[in-house]
Amino acid sequence: MKDKKHTLSEAQNTESVDVQAASRTEDGIFAEETTVSSHEVLPVLPLKNIVTLPTSIVPVIVGRKTSIKAVEEALKNPDKTIFVTAQRHPDTEQPAQNDLYTYGTKSTILQIMKMPNGSLKILIEGLVRCKMLDAFELDDYLAAHLEMIETIYPEDEIAIEAAWRQLKQTYTAYAKLNPKIPQDLMSMVRSLEDKDAIADTIAVHASLSFVDRQKVLETFDLKQRMIEISILLKKEIEILQAEQRIKGRIQNQVEKNQREYYLTEQIKAIYKELGREDQMTEINDLKTKLKALKLPEDAAEKADKELKRLEQMPPLSAESGVSKHYLDWIMSLPWHKESKDTISIKQAEAILDRDHAGLSKVKERIIEFIAAKKYSKDLKRSPILCLVGPPGVGKTSLAESIAKSLGREFVRISLGGVRDEAEIRGHRRTYIGALPGKIIQAMKKAKHINPVILLDEIDKMSRDQHDRYYSISFI
Repeated sequence: MKDKKHTLSEAQNTESVDVQAASRTEDGIFAEETTVSSHEVLPVLPLKNIVTLPTSIVPVIVGRKTSIKAVEEALKNPDKTIFVTAQRHPDTEQPAQNDLYTYGTKSTILQIMKMPNGSLKILIEGLVRCKMLDAFELDDYLAAHLEMIETIYPEDEIAIEAAWRQLKQTYTAYAKLNPKIPQDLMSMVRSLEDKDAIADTIAVHASLSFVDRQKVLETFDLKQRMIEISILLKKEIEILQAEQRIKGRIQNQVEKNQREYYLTEQIKAIYKELGREDQMTEINDLKTKLKALKLPEDAAEKADKELKRLEQMPPLSAESGVSKHYLDWIMSLPWHKESKDTISIKQAEAILDRDHAGLSKVKERIIEFIAAKKYSKDLKRSPILCLVGPPGVGKTSLAESIAKSLGREFVRISLGGVRDEAEIRGHRRTYIGALPGKIIQAMKKAKHINPVILLDEIDKMSRDQHDRYYSISFI
């Protein structure tokens, strides 16, 4: 910035010159400029993150001393004009020429209000695009030589009309999605003939970023400007459509939650009226406990179905007791509590030798079983060991030793005298007092989902009336 201590009137007495050039804009694009008869000197008002376009009316808070001085100097002019441009970096407190965008707008100050803290609140209106040729200091404020930029109208009128129609069509679609667009603006867009002013007006009222607004400001060719605004509006349309989809999903979820809450409260009121408030509380407790269990998908589906049946049953009915008993069993099982295998061949041999004398062949077969389990981790189903021998030879204690070797819980199921397969797989729930089978009961007793289960006394299972052994069908 050149340091020149003289008045604005002296700076304005510069010789009129003619300029015809093609200047490079901030983003590297060449923008043609029309012939300018003279330069103009105006005070400079740098703005942070604000780009003013022709036709735009912008409220601005002015707090820096240099900016306040520039505004006061502009008010001395009959037309109250000032050059408004954006800072490249908003953190710069005392910007010089290199800190400002070259292109801005010649603007007029419409209103001014002094604030209690000494700052100014002004309302400015953009008039015309300008190029800052040179900036210098005048009496503690920044002034600049400016070159007025006229809009370039291409000779191809058909291309301009096509771009214009595309812009109107795109803006109409954008206005339907953006409720902030005033209706009188749409009427003005349809009625006015000044394509230059309307294109800038559309850009002013669109939700464009700081960089996009500066890009529109530096596009002097009318056709290119309308195309650029159309592209930016289409991007905004996509964003607004995505916002509406997200908003719709959120609204549907909120309405669903509100509806569920309303219906739940109605059900509570009905249950209270019928004297079944305690049942509703019990059902809610069951729902909470089942949800906390994080059951497998098929088990959760079955439990939810049973809960819905329970809600429709009278609290003192026999079926209600059966459903509650069934759900209690579901909640009592160790769905996710699993013993972690700690398989060691040496440890297994030591445990077997400590607990049993002799039985070398049996021990050898058990060690083979444990080794196969250790080194075949992909095996989905473990093989079943069958221990055969007379009473008292150590079959049950061998099973306990196997459980200790694997680091698992041990459960013994005695099948002696069993004559109904329902005792093994579980009774039908149609019977009052129905219980799950012995295997499920063993898992509940072990409190782990993968215990070692000994099915003892298979040979002592009873025969049915047709003289059939259940042990044969079970095996």
